[in-house]
Amino acid sequence: MSLPSCTPVSVPVAAAVAAIALALAPATRAEVQVIEDFEAGIGPDWRAGREETKLTTVADAAVGEGAGRIEFTDRYTGWKTVRRKLTPPIQPSRRIVLWLKGEGSWALVDFFVTVEGVGRYRRSIIVPPRWQRYSLPWGAFRPWGPKQPLDPRKLNRIEFKCVGRKQAFVVDHVQLESGPESVAQAALPAESSAAHTAPVITIDASRDLGPCDHFWAGIGYDGMYAETFNPELADVWEDIERHRPFRYIRCHNMFSDGTPGWSDQPFGCRIYSEDADGTPRYDFRHLDRVLDRFIELGLKPIIETDFMPDALAADPSKRNYGGGSISPPKDYRKWRDLVYATVKHCIDRYGRDEVRTWWWEIWNEPDLWWKYWHGTKENHVEDLCTLYDYFVDGALAADEGIRVGGPAIAGFEDLVRALLDHCTKGTNAATGQTGTRIDFVSWHGYSGTPAQFAKALSIAALVQSYPELEGIELQQNEYGMGLHKLEALTSYGAASLVKYIDGLYALRNEGITIGPLVFWGISGHCNFDPKPDRYTHGLTLTHGGARFKKPIFAAYEMLAMLGDRRIAVSGPRFGERIGAFATCHGDEEIAVVVYNCNDEHPLAEDDEIEVTVQVRGLRFAGTSAVVRHYRIDAQHCNSRGAWIAQGRPSEKEITDEQIATIKRAQELQPLEPERQVPVENGGLTLKLSMPTNSMSLLLLAPTTL
Repeated sequence: MSLPSCTPVSVPVAAAVAAIALALAPATRAEVQVIEDFEAGIGPDWRAGREETKLTTVADAAVGEGAGRIEFTDRYTGWKTVRRKLTPPIQPSRRIVLWLKGEGSWALVDFFVTVEGVGRYRRSIIVPPRWQRYSLPWGAFRPWGPKQPLDPRKLNRIEFKCVGRKQAFVVDHVQLESGPESVAQAALPAESSAAHTAPVITIDASRDLGPCDHFWAGIGYDGMYAETFNPELADVWEDIERHRPFRYIRCHNMFSDGTPGWSDQPFGCRIYSEDADGTPRYDFRHLDRVLDRFIELGLKPIIETDFMPDALAADPSKRNYGGGSISPPKDYRKWRDLVYATVKHCIDRYGRDEVRTWWWEIWNEPDLWWKYWHGTKENHVEDLCTLYDYFVDGALAADEGIRVGGPAIAGFEDLVRALLDHCTKGTNAATGQTGTRIDFVSWHGYSGTPAQFAKALSIAALVQSYPELEGIELQQNEYGMGLHKLEALTSYGAASLVKYIDGLYALRNEGITIGPLVFWGISGHCNFDPKPDRYTHGLTLTHGGARFKKPIFAAYEMLAMLGDRRIAVSGPRFGERIGAFATCHGDEEIAVVVYNCNDEHPLAEDDEIEVTVQVRGLRFAGTSAVVRHYRIDAQHCNSRGAWIAQGRPSEKEITDEQIATIKRAQELQPLEPERQVPVENGGLTLKLSMPTNSMSLLLLAPTTL
């Protein structure tokens, strides 16, 4: 779809267009310049950046008899690279083509090309554990510093780059191409960049893949006491109660006493205090009000045991942004008893069977020690392990059947390793025995799909390196777009969410199960035109005194309409722009989620891809099916898109009529009228036009003509 003449083209889009034009101009016939085929082994032009990187040849090849195996070890947490110097002359070309395969599991590959005298351009590639061909047009690379378009005639290096991840993958037959795709390559696996083709997605309703557990349906927010009952959020909670898009919930500050600087309401539940003699006193009234509401909504809590109550803190002057103390306890035995009393109270109030379905987690992001955890400067990791020992001892004393874990890192995986080392080999400070029980490992991530997927792979590989922890749960209990990224307000947020869910399903096929996945938070701290220093996460934002839902809110409402069983999907593989997953509810309804997610250009909205959806194996009675189609894109279920259509009114200028118009446009609604489609031999076919960074939900139910 072409851009209207009145629409300004952004600098990145203009650069991409210029780069493609520059690459295409001199190309008049199909030519291939092979950069590396690995048939003769590793040549002198290849160089490993560090000892932690290995480059060897293997016989497992996509083309010919040899391929290059690249292994990044995790002994070094900084950048690790393997690069190849290119020998001129470099022919004019449209694209670079290569074959990649993850070794044993998925891999996330950062692939760079370097232009002499200008700098590097990047493309992140999600690689399955099977050979896959990637044909990357030059416009698909994002500048890694340079401000000018990529000139492929001046390439002087290709580079594979990794940070903080242990992975191995193989690469074969790297080549530059001009002109149309080579016919000789047609027999190879489908390429990941097939945006110019019409993908076909096939749903086999007769192939049951097991339960659909809605592992993605988690929500989290800050202020376990105050924000829960904030009148400004009443409409949000009403939506959550009406649509039931979430099944899990996680909150900060359960044990906190302080108040944030911008409010006189406490962020925590104010459970712990001491009398004049230092005897602990517990008050669970505020906690009960919060948990009662969660139970009413059918939400399973992930309970953070943070932050330190003032009366128990060794140094109450060390506080977080919400006023909670980030200090270790002055008495670890009293800390242990506080955890015990809290777990026991919950069991007494909600029942043992119910509480065993919850998760109890140590702290929040203790790897950010300057923000959330302030142990002694020399021993803040050891102090956290001690805190964990007494936390587990108290929790399990209340009930051996509950789930305990952590450490809810922001990103520094060294802390996960330290805690797992302690849990498997260290001395338990509370019991004096070797080892401490841990039932789940948790982490956080804020970015687009490739980086989220890479982090999940990295944590999974780290945990799998401890054989004694086989079967331990993995959960990402904070998820979102970049904390200051505009795409968090757009339809990319919805498309990226469902693409990541598709990727986590792909990991399940490889034996790696991750869940719950928890989206962070309920209320945002920005408007429709956010400043660079404002957080853009959350389900909602405020503009002109009114609260609006972001497109990702509608995405969760769509996902809540999925069935209880997964069914098989074939076609584009995860990592491509187009993807899908599907469920059924007995013989009554089929639900299909289709997405078009461009991770390289998250703010793009203009081009469309024609998609064919074939549904087979239907057991519907009758000769037709009723189809309902819901869509999130730049114009549908999109509050920011509606705000743009209203002329981008500022917070001071926006009118009540514009607010009402935007609120109507943000709600979940069908893209088109309900229609009937013929069913022949248990199957039907649908055609979709999927804009960039969009998602569709198709609901198919039986009917009779």
